[in-house]
This record gives sequence, structure tokens and C-alpha cells, in this order.
Amino acid sequence: MRIWLKPDRLAQLGLTSDDVVAALQEQNLQVAGGSVGASPQPASQAFEYSVFTNSRLSKEEDFRNIIVRSDPARGHWCI
Repeated sequence: MRIWLKPDRLAQLGLTSDDVVAALQEQNLQVAGGSVGASPQPASQAFEYSVFTNSRLSKEEDFRNIIVRSDPARGHWCI
């Protein structure tokens, strides 16, 4: 996915391109949700399965909804 930044809009919001990159790296992860059939399951357990969450971004809409900065006290956020 190629992302085009608007430098003037970033400046208005007090953001940098590094802020955007950090938000992308933080919110576009593939993480293991755990496993099924791993220890301490009985020795008769034949299989072990890894469980992954659906956390990778794949559609344009997913990338549009990344929150770069938020201020929970005031209820504000920036995309």
C-alpha cells in the first residue's frame, strides 16, 4: 500500500511523517492469538494449532481508519 501524505495538513495537526510511520507499524501487526493443543494438554493430543488474529491491514479503508494521535481527555483523534 502506498500512502501519500499532505505536509501542510500534517503541520496543521502538529504531526510528522515519523508519527504516521509509527502509527502504521503499531496498528498493522500480525500477532499470534495463542495455540490450541499445546502444553499442558494430555500427551494423547495429536495436533497443535496456532491461532492468529485478523489484525493485518489489507484494504484501503483499513488504512484510512488508522489513528495517528488521540487526546482521550478531550475526545479528539487524528486520522
